[in-house]
Amino acid sequence: MTAVHALKRAAGDVREGRLPAAMQFPDWQREFEAAVRENDYAKLAERLQAAQAAILSRLRAKLDRPPGTLERIALNDAIHLLRLLRSENVLYPEWDKS
Repeated sequence: MTAVHALKRAAGDVREGRLPAAMQFPDWQREFEAAVRENDYAKLAERLQAAQAAILSRLRAKLDRPPGTLERIALNDAIHLLRLLRSENVLYPEWDKS
């Protein structure tokens, strides 16, 4: 199992719609969840780009805050997952078709 599959499994609640009633970080979480949930390979690049832009915008807004805050940790984790999703789908786009 690749690291991407492990992270996708960890994000299984997001993919299957089992989400908390209220988003903890709505400034970027909506776009992130849309990218993680996207099953259409043709739309995935656009979703990943939108999520990355939202996350980077929020990171810029929080530069003056300590890196150990809950949101900063969540932002870093989200960026890591997006990079893995992007690399997995570039290298192995047919995996989502099985």
